[in-house]
Amino acid sequence: VLGIAVLAAVITPTIDPVNMALVMAPMIALYFISIGLAALAQRRRHRQSA
Repeated sequence: VLGIAVLAAVITPTIDPVNMALVMAPMIALYFISIGLAALAQRRRHRQSA
């Protein structure tokens, strides 16, 4: 999450924290969605192998 904050600070052309948060929010949402999907896929693989 810290890396996402740094990336959002680099991407935004201004030093305004609101713009940085607007860039950072979708990236954090996608990060947590990908973690959830990976956990779901892991459980399905574990059930199929058992």
